[in-house]
Amino acid sequence: MQTETLKNYIDYFRTWADDDADVRFFVFGGVEKGLEFARGYEGFDYPFVWLEQPTILTDDNDMANLNEMSVSGISVLCLAEQDNLESQIDAYDKALRILCRIQKKMNQDTRQGDIIADLSKMKKAIIQLWLDSHCG
Repeated sequence: MQTETLKNYIDYFRTWADDDADVRFFVFGGVEKGLEFARGYEGFDYPFVWLEQPTILTDDNDMANLNEMSVSGISVLCLAEQDNLESQIDAYDKALRILCRIQKKMNQDTRQGDIIADLSKMKKAIIQLWLDSHCG
């Protein structure tokens, strides 16, 4: 996604997470920060949206402009019982539905010209992440 600043990039996702009725917590940063919040931050709850630190790719548009595109992962994690397959499937399903809502928003915002994002190669993985019972 192309934004003017890193702060704009983070704020775009933070605002979406704050506005989504199902999202209970948002964090930006490395995996250690996500683990720290999930393990003991007051006010932490699931579903949890974690925006990874982006890689910035420079694109030369051959018009004397360089465009900076931020590329990062976004994870939606829910809590499920470790020994309950149905609970895990429900958590995966809920996480995927939340993730699809941000994808839909980004698509609409791109079409309206509010942001510049290339969603054509967006990849989604459904996994049990980290430790404990984090599914998403």
